[in-house]
Amino acid sequence: MKTKVLFTAGLILIFYSELLSQWNSDPHLTTSICTDTFNQRYPQMISDGNGGAIIAWWDDRTTVYAQRIDAYGNALWGTDGIPICTLQTGMGVGTGAPPQKIISDDAGGAIIVWTDGRYDADIFAQHIDAAGNILWDSTGIPICTIMNTQQYDAELVGDGAGGAIIVWRDGRSDVTDADIYAQRIGGDGLVHWAENGVPVSVAPNYQLSPEIIEDGNGGAIITWTDYRDYATTGEDIYVQRIDSSGVVQWTSNGALVCNADGNQEYSVICKSLDGSSIIAWTDQRYSSSTGMDIYAQRINSSGTPQWTADGIGMCTSIRAQNSLDIVSDNSGGTFIVWEDSRVSPTYDDRDIYAQFVDASGTKYWGFYGIPVCTADDYQFKPRVIPDGEGGMFVVWEDRRPLDNENNDKVFMQHINNQGLPAWQENGIAVCKTNWAYPSPQFINDGMDGVIVVWEDYRTRENYDIYAQHIDKNTFPGKPYPSIISVTDVPDDNGGRVRLSWSASAVDAEGMSPQINSYGIWRKTEPVRNLQVPENAFNEFLPGDNLQTGYEIVATIPAIQASDYTTVINTIHDDVDETFLVTAHAENPNFYLASSSMSGYSSNNSVVEISTDLKELPQHSELFQNYPNPFSLVTHIEFRIAEFGYVSLKVYDVLGRETATLVNEEKPAGIHTVEFNAGSLTAGMYYYVFRTENFIRSKPLIVSR
Repeated sequence: MKTKVLFTAGLILIFYSELLSQWNSDPHLTTSICTDTFNQRYPQMISDGNGGAIIAWWDDRTTVYAQRIDAYGNALWGTDGIPICTLQTGMGVGTGAPPQKIISDDAGGAIIVWTDGRYDADIFAQHIDAAGNILWDSTGIPICTIMNTQQYDAELVGDGAGGAIIVWRDGRSDVTDADIYAQRIGGDGLVHWAENGVPVSVAPNYQLSPEIIEDGNGGAIITWTDYRDYATTGEDIYVQRIDSSGVVQWTSNGALVCNADGNQEYSVICKSLDGSSIIAWTDQRYSSSTGMDIYAQRINSSGTPQWTADGIGMCTSIRAQNSLDIVSDNSGGTFIVWEDSRVSPTYDDRDIYAQFVDASGTKYWGFYGIPVCTADDYQFKPRVIPDGEGGMFVVWEDRRPLDNENNDKVFMQHINNQGLPAWQENGIAVCKTNWAYPSPQFINDGMDGVIVVWEDYRTRENYDIYAQHIDKNTFPGKPYPSIISVTDVPDDNGGRVRLSWSASAVDAEGMSPQINSYGIWRKTEPVRNLQVPENAFNEFLPGDNLQTGYEIVATIPAIQASDYTTVINTIHDDVDETFLVTAHAENPNFYLASSSMSGYSSNNSVVEISTDLKELPQHSELFQNYPNPFSLVTHIEFRIAEFGYVSLKVYDVLGRETATLVNEEKPAGIHTVEFNAGSLTAGMYYYVFRTENFIRSKPLIVSR
């Protein structure tokens, strides 16, 4: 009995945590990913391929932790993440870059690499699947562990076969004479190249800050900052290609990209056309007193520069330009963003600028780039991703005065394909909480916006990890309502479907505009036009155009719930009907529309449990109660695949049992239970459904 009580209480707490972890639309709060009492730092993130993300960070609890969140910000791998390495090793020595990096395994999971301090400073890796299962040794797979040396600044890309190619800065020859090494590891955790890696460059003096991209043929292209000719030309930029067998393809120790006078450093790289790549870097060729500029070069598939020798200046404005990032527009062009001090003689007012260059080296956004943000005080450490429509998103740390504070916050901007800001001047606040830093990372969610993650010090005690979703129209969270299901109402006489949807993120206290109702629309034949003012916000519609082919069938008041359910009359039984949901505010010109979903009703007033296994449910399932919210009576449907014990109970938000609806053996089939909440006060509750091998919980709302 004790085990059951503890398990049930734990279950309630888990589902309550999941509810709280949904995207928080308040930029002062945002959504917590990990707030454990230890420090969590340096988050890195990839898409999970389903609108969500996998996030990895350095964690003082052991070494590296990870979390997967779905498209709605729900944590899928437990509270505060799961350990990628169960051994507490400490962070290996590095250069201030994140000690761990992450890539997709192209199967919904991820491969993570990190600098590990268990011996000295070594490279380890781990593979985790989409369900959060650790696939390799629980302490990680060693990539390079040569004793008494230092390996760090690891980067990685996919090898096109479910594994990864990893590159790092390596001190095996001499700690003061670092080289570049690489290793390939398969999805099964077996290394493919020589033990402890193969040399990419072992030229004299330092080689550092490697960056890597896939070459499209199972190999990789790697660029780095090089000190081999430091006495004559300063720091230079080199590049090398390595094939899937670990054999370098270009000039021994790398092909020269730029050795102009002065220092060239911190190169970054992205793909271009026909197997070529674009490399950009900070450059001091003119004068150390004027600071760094931004230069770039295109390298073809043979390692030969294609533009002017030593590159083309992307920005040679006065004072310093640095902290650059680069990304392909996927059509041969390249976006470059950087931190810019041109307006400040003392470098204490930094802004964000950008440039777009095509494959021929032609610059499109002016000689010195365009401003992304020129707000007061510091803006720094920009990151860039394409928007999929010829433009780009940019995110950065921002220290502009806000709410009487000028500590670090997170801002971002959307620049369209004409180089014009799509959002308000100087960007929007992703996180207005002070001490949200450093180096925010973000990804395109592949649906309607971006997910941003950052390291957060709002407690002033420990570093935590927070995230936010921003849609393409600047709404935080998920602004559109989303249909969950359209299903037949069981055990009735037909003519009705139950429609459930997730609320708009704007349907919350303090949001503007305030959602006050939802409209339920049915697609019609022939077309019956919905009358919408010409100046309505039609750009908010993700799919169907409400002006052609939908009629209103119900209006539901908004009560700031997370999910809603209602019953809709259908025109015919056993015929698909298509519905969508709109969220409305006081302004009649404003609405947010869901994507459509189809379903149908059936005349099933007489239900018999069939002995034909083909007609029985193939798996257990729990559905959202209907209606929801409700004032007195609601219905809960569940399905079970085989005869056995079933429990269905209702709990309050503190985990206290308030009602037992089912507690007995049931035959396989579809079952519906009526719940009378007359004895309960208004508020949120949870109903928990259990069989011997299945557990699910869903919220219900009692309104008065």
